[in-house]
Amino acid sequence: MKKAILIISLITFTIMNVSAQNSWDVYDNTYGIPNITPSQTIEYNDYGGYDVYDNTYGIPNITPSQTIETNSYGGYNMYDNTYGIPNITPSQTIETNGYGSYDIYDNTYGIPNITPSQTIETNSYGGYDIYDNTYGIPNITPSITIESNSYGGYDIYNNTNGIKDITPTQTIIPNNW
Repeated sequence: MKKAILIISLITFTIMNVSAQNSWDVYDNTYGIPNITPSQTIEYNDYGGYDVYDNTYGIPNITPSQTIETNSYGGYNMYDNTYGIPNITPSQTIETNGYGSYDIYDNTYGIPNITPSQTIETNSYGGYDIYDNTYGIPNITPSITIESNSYGGYDIYNNTNGIKDITPTQTIIPNNW
């Protein structure tokens, strides 16, 4: 679940065009309150994308665990990294769809599957709802909601039966160092 939420967070960053911010910290939450140290750090890289670092005791590891880059289709590719180097083929592809939202495709051998696994749509809170898809069709209710927060970042909420949980599971805060 943590990896799925992280991927969605990165996609949201890219969609929201917040590249002016060079670094973000991702905090897991306990009872809706961010933990003291971040679990991951997201940094803008030299290639116009983002590198994701897992943290140990709040300090980013030396090499990134994931990289997100733009692709030739006007979307984005997510790469898992080995020893800090992106794998040759992407694990997921994000593309705009004809409805003004985004589809997330899992990839097989670097090629997007025929149907998307998730769809991201804007919501009435000024954020995004993420829908899991069945046979490429978004479910009726969202599984995750992302909203802006008072820290200048974003809160990520799980949804139960389509209703947003009271407290966020993760908080993303700009890193000002």
